[in-house]
Amino acid sequence: MTLQSILAQKRALGALATLLVLILLGIGGLSLLGSMRDVRATEIETMQTELDVIERRLARPVTATQAQPALKVNPFINAESYALAANALQRRVVSMIETSGGTLATVGIDPQDTSGDARNRVVVQATAEMGNDSLQQLLYKLEGEAPFVFVEGLTANPVTARDSDGEQAKISPRLTVNLRLNGYFRGASK
Repeated sequence: MTLQSILAQKRALGALATLLVLILLGIGGLSLLGSMRDVRATEIETMQTELDVIERRLARPVTATQAQPALKVNPFINAESYALAANALQRRVVSMIETSGGTLATVGIDPQDTSGDARNRVVVQATAEMGNDSLQQLLYKLEGEAPFVFVEGLTANPVTARDSDGEQAKISPRLTVNLRLNGYFRGASK
């Protein structure tokens, strides 16, 4: 065997190996495309099933027992004047802060805005010290119970303790919370 025949055989084997690799890659690619197609077909089948369920639900008539009962909650502060509404909201905020584990620092009421729809709006501002769980409980009660109270503004900063030299010693797990809350009252019937 000559050198040229050996080189020709190596080239032929290399070409054959390359051809086999390309064939294997082609088969793998086709297999991958088939798998992707199967996954997509399964997704389409799932979406079709969900659509069928929704269409069946919509086709059924709603009976009186399935209808949601109307809420019998008064969303307004029960008061006939701004002063009474402001007092009721202030007492409610103070009570909720204390029952949620907070310590009230200050509370105040904004003066009445007599323009347009804002004349029945009461704004209370409060500052309290409380833990994170207490703040969460307070916010849940304020926005989840009637009469409705809306959180207009909220800032919470960690309370820092000072050592005897006046240097910052550590950050407390308690927060100083500033709240700006509003609620609405209907006023006297005319």
